[in-house]
Amino acid sequence: MSLLKMVEDIHPVDENGVHRRYVFSNGYQLSAVKFWASYGGDKNLWEIAVLNNDDEFVTGDFFPERAADDDVIGYVNNDELKNYVRQLEELL
Repeated sequence: MSLLKMVEDIHPVDENGVHRRYVFSNGYQLSAVKFWASYGGDKNLWEIAVLNNDDEFVTGDFFPERAADDDVIGYVNNDELKNYVRQLEELL
């Protein structure tokens, strides 16, 4: 599936935080957050999760090596984020 858009907003919990949503043509999304309580936010790194059309976490379905026991993947740098978006685009 192709990437339709990327939307960046202020994180709803932290006005200094960032919430990006990468929306794919089938309705799936990769959510990337960076704020004081996210895994890696204090190091300026991203926490990501994959959500299906029903907004359910499905991160482990696509990246089991990183999210087998959790709904999110933390401590993701900018290059890794781009790579996850590309991988997800290929997998969908």
